[in-house]
This record gives sequence, C-alpha cells and structure tokens, in this order.
Amino acid sequence: MKRNILILLIFFSANLFAQNERFDFLDYQLRKGDFNALNEVSEYFDSKTELTEFLGYHIINTIESNLAKRLVRENSMFLDSEIIIDSTTTSANFKKFLNKNKRNIKFSNLANAFLITPFNKRKTDFEIIEITDFKWNTLNSKRKHLLKLDWVKKNTIDSLVNSKNPLALLQIASILLKNRYRFDEHHDNEEVVDLIQLLTKSQIAVPNESGDLSYHLEKDFYERSKINLVIFFANNYRKYKWDDSVKAFRNDNLKIKEVDKEKTLFEMLSSENDTIAQNAFISLTKLDAQKVSDMSDQYRKARISNNYILPSFEFRFLKQLVYLTDYCKEKNINFEGNENLKTQIELLKTKLTFSERRKLEDKLVDKLTLDDITSFEYWSLIYEKSWSLTYSAGRILDKFYSKNWTKLTNNPKYLEIYLLKSRLFDDLGIIGFCNNYLVKFNGSSNETITSILNLNSKNPKVQSQIERTLAIAKKTN
Repeated sequence: MKRNILILLIFFSANLFAQNERFDFLDYQLRKGDFNALNEVSEYFDSKTELTEFLGYHIINTIESNLAKRLVRENSMFLDSEIIIDSTTTSANFKKFLNKNKRNIKFSNLANAFLITPFNKRKTDFEIIEITDFKWNTLNSKRKHLLKLDWVKKNTIDSLVNSKNPLALLQIASILLKNRYRFDEHHDNEEVVDLIQLLTKSQIAVPNESGDLSYHLEKDFYERSKINLVIFFANNYRKYKWDDSVKAFRNDNLKIKEVDKEKTLFEMLSSENDTIAQNAFISLTKLDAQKVSDMSDQYRKARISNNYILPSFEFRFLKQLVYLTDYCKEKNINFEGNENLKTQIELLKTKLTFSERRKLEDKLVDKLTLDDITSFEYWSLIYEKSWSLTYSAGRILDKFYSKNWTKLTNNPKYLEIYLLKSRLFDDLGIIGFCNNYLVKFNGSSNETITSILNLNSKNPKVQSQIERTLAIAKKTN
C-alpha cells in the first residue's frame, strides 16, 4: 500500500514538473522573440487542466488557460484596438488574430515583446518638470557610479553618452520597460530613473495604468507608465542635444515646467541631513494646503522613503498638519507658539528625571491656554519621533483638556477647532491620545450637548465630527 502511494506521488510530481517545464520553455521562446511560440502557447488557451504555480512562498492553484494567457500578456504589447487577451479569448480567436496579422507582428528589442504598432507610431501625454537643485546635486554626486553600472555597460549606454548620442535616452527607457514586472520577478528601477533624470536634467511624467501622470516611474508596479516613457523617447529622443555646460541632453522644442517651492521641499525630505529634512517638513506644513495635500498623496502612493527623523507616517502627518495650519491662518489662531513654549518642548525631548519631567508637565498644564494649546499639539506632532516628548504630550493634553473642558465646550471657537483636531489627529494613522479626543465627550451634560447642537460650522470635517460627537455624548444620558 505504502509503495503504491509512493509511486503515485512520484508520478504526480513528475507530471507537475514536466507541465511547468513545458510552460517555462514556451516563456523562454517568447522572450527570445520566437513567433511560433505564440502559436504554440495559444493551444492552451482553452485548457482547463489544473496546475500549480509558486509565487514566492505562495502556492497558487490555477489552470493552463490562465498561465498561457498570462505568458502572452507578459510578452506582448498589442494595443487594445488590436486585441484584448482576457478570460473570454479562445484559442481560435487568438490563432485567427495571429494569422491575420502575421506580417505586421514584430518583436521589439526595445521592450522584448511582440507588437504591431511600433512605439514611434504611438502617442502619449507627458509633463516635463525642472529638476530641483537638491535633486540635481544628489544625482551629480552619483554620476560616475551610475555610468559604470553593469547594465549601462552591457547595453553600451556609457559609449552612447560619451559620444553625446541621445539614443542613450531611448535605450535607458527601454531598460526600464524590460525590467517590468513579470510573474515572480521584481527589479529595483531607481537607478534607471536616476540616470534618465541625470542625463536630461528633468523629471518626465507620463500616464500610469489609471491615466494619471506618474512622477515616480521607478515605483510603478504596472508597466503602463514604462511603455509610455518609451513612447515619449521614441518620438522625441532625436531632438535632444548635448549641453556641455550641464553634461546633459536638452530638448528646446519641449516645454519644461519650472519647479515650485513645494516640489523642492518634498525632494528635501529624503535628505540624509536631519536638519534639512525636518526644516523642509516644517515649511511644507505652512504652504498651500491643497497642493501639499495632493503631493503628499502622490508621494505616499509611490512609497517614497524619507529621513527617519520625520514622523512615522510623514505624508499622512503632512496632509493633516497643513490642513490644520491652513485653518489656523484663516481663523487667526496661533499654531507656532512663542519661543518660551518651543524651549519647553525642546526640554521635554531630553532625558529628564521622573520628578523633573512631571514638574515640567504640570507647569505646562497650568500655563497653557486654549488659545495656545494648538501650538503645543502642532510641535508635538512635528517631533513625533521623540518618544520622550510624545510620552509627556499625552499626559499634558489629557490633563489640560480635562481642566479646561467647561470653558472649551461653552465657546464655539474652541469647540470647533477641538472637533477639527479630533478628526485630523484620528486620520494620522497612529495610536495614542490623538485617537481619544472624542472620548472626552462620553456622558456629556445636557449643556454640552446643547453646545454641540448649536455649533454652526461650515467646515466639512467639523460637520462630519458633530454627528459622531453627539452619539458619544449621549451614550450614558
């Protein structure tokens, strides 16, 4: 019995290996540009035969049809108007397409993929932005390293640059596209994009899979933006000319958008210098709220890494803080505080004895007012990475608001900003007292409930909190 089971296991294992090996060979042929492999793989488009794939540590049970179609999608870049390969595409459909377009289907060495419409016959939107001085200096410091990378030499990109041939730009974009995601294959493309920016002294944004301009191509998971970058250079690289003064190519026929202050500061968040990164963060919290918020979303989605000194979720913090400062400027509320407060906050960041810390905390609870508490909260969030300050801030805010609760709830100005902060701080994505602002309303008096009901705020975030606050306030009433 045991022998029979062992034989069966060996049989199934051998069959599984042979099955996967067959598809691996087809993938190899497709990557080499063998047109016949397209016909061969299409034979499996209708197959319901089960097979197992391994994605890292994940075991995926699928069927041959899914794998065959994935191989074609990974190794072709046909336009949607030419063919869409999905769950409804049959073997007959695809073979008919291949026969009809046999003379027009070419294997592109720019993409290592089959296509009908060449890249220089395609169109894409784009935006070219001037590189910030900070980014330009960073790139220049890596110039020698970038031009000596193995893939640069292997593709003779270094020789093209030395001969001032703009074909180098198309070749680099081609490398980025060839490095696109394939099943269980990942590439770090940061240096590829760095080299493009170094050699054009610009940042080129093209549409991603959502149709939005992508400003961080190296972070894009899907291939759409990489395809569009190749399209851009296929149509424009010949117009780039070498500029000896900056050791980069330039294209005077294309409009370059001047870099704005916000962009410069966002770039500086990645500085290895703590002071530069933190000052940039602080400056951003005081600029145009909508622009900073939009760029925060952009950088967060691109998973841009920054200096460790910044708050845990720097882009979430930035988005909430710039909203808060914008509100404060509109309402003429002091959010920066005076030098004395800043000195005491700096002291809270240091190593104090228990008694020294408790004494300073109690002093702040006693001296702070509802007019300047926002500045204490602002700086506590700016320096969120300081555990000593964060530890003290939780106690200070809890005791301060308990002490001043009646005055706060009886004053529409103080009540409104408190509700606003309850929403903004809850959206930071961290745990601690910042999540407990509304808890203070638990079991509120009728007078407090009336104050909430009578609060006439036009701020949408405050309006959204009023309903939540009333639900909490009435819990024990």
